[in-house]
Amino acid sequence: MPTDLTDVLERTSAPVMHIDPYAVVSGGRRRRLRRRLTTGGAALGVAAVVAAGLVVGPELTRDAQRPTPAASTGTLTSSTVTVPLKGDRYSYRLASPTVVEFGRVKQGTRQVVDLQRATIVNGQAWVQAKNRPGVVLGILPATFGRADDLAASAGSGAWEGADGRVVGRMYATYARVYDVPADAARFRGRIYADEGGRVHGPGGELPTVEFRPHAGGDPVTVWANSTDGLYGYLVGGDPSPTSAALPESGPVAQQQAMVSLPDGRGDIDTDGVEQGWFVGVAPKAASTLEARLTDGTTILTPLTTKPLDGDYSAFAVEYRGAPGQQVRLMLRYRTPQGWTQWRQAAN
Repeated sequence: MPTDLTDVLERTSAPVMHIDPYAVVSGGRRRRLRRRLTTGGAALGVAAVVAAGLVVGPELTRDAQRPTPAASTGTLTSSTVTVPLKGDRYSYRLASPTVVEFGRVKQGTRQVVDLQRATIVNGQAWVQAKNRPGVVLGILPATFGRADDLAASAGSGAWEGADGRVVGRMYATYARVYDVPADAARFRGRIYADEGGRVHGPGGELPTVEFRPHAGGDPVTVWANSTDGLYGYLVGGDPSPTSAALPESGPVAQQQAMVSLPDGRGDIDTDGVEQGWFVGVAPKAASTLEARLTDGTTILTPLTTKPLDGDYSAFAVEYRGAPGQQVRLMLRYRTPQGWTQWRQAAN
């Protein structure tokens, strides 16, 4: 089925900076929360226990996106796409069906310098730009609704980005510049969901698990990229802007929630109602979980676990807090020696 490039471009978005987890939207009447959670300690209420088995999922293969040799300079052509970012203009051209050529347009000319080539693997390719160590240039399939970077969680520096036009009629272009060049070196590609809701990463399609809400609303999907040791989630098919490391021992979780004022009145910090999901993953040895949420919280979808791949299971619980309440999660899991102590997930 042919791709409508106009529609693709209209649906493609790129944040200028990292998304603020506490960014206020819709005139300050709603606030979107995204928190990465690990285990800590304290006491809360409302419990649910779930046991889950595991099955072996697809094995992901790793293919380093290593640049191939290219001439040092070139010239802009009708098939070249450019993306402006931070005073520079970067070029993208398909050198062959499987190789993309990146470069930088010399200011005031049509000359392209610092050329680099990379092999396209599973629809993606990227390089750390020559003579611009903080810059990443890349492509990915142009049929996605929204894509998110596997980079920010690896470093501490801020970054800016821009997305460009489609090159070769099938690949979307993007550029990133990091305040800390080492963060650019840690760039791991992008995660995106295709038109069928399948999740893809640099290694190809990723194993996923979907949790459907009991009372309407959007489902949440947890994905795992065991090749790079990362996991994340999607709500309503929209990828999370953050990823987190897969755990080595106990469970880990992330929170996605919206704080709103149902009647549109009052102070969002004291009267707002928080509603959303806690989602996460647990290693096979820690897949029998018990969860507690802050006293007064209403559980909308009870804690559930499902097999994710051969080494992990995914879990999720949907909730709604009381007005003015910040909901927190505590977890424990069963071991051969018995239950572990309760540990609070730290924001």
